[in-house]
Amino acid sequence: MATVKVTKEMAEDALREIDWTAVDATTDEEIARQVAGKPDAAPILSDADLVRATFGSA
Repeated sequence: MATVKVTKEMAEDALREIDWTAVDATTDEEIARQVAGKPDAAPILSDADLVRATFGSA
């Protein structure tokens, strides 16, 4: 994989292009459908999964 250098300006431009209203309006169900439709996407983790991933099992 090639290394791509991103400048601060490039990142700021990309952030300005995001439709944050649409992002905020996206429901959990829509997100789950989007993830399920992409086999290479990381799974949606529950709060318990995140705790285990961060701190290990207790």
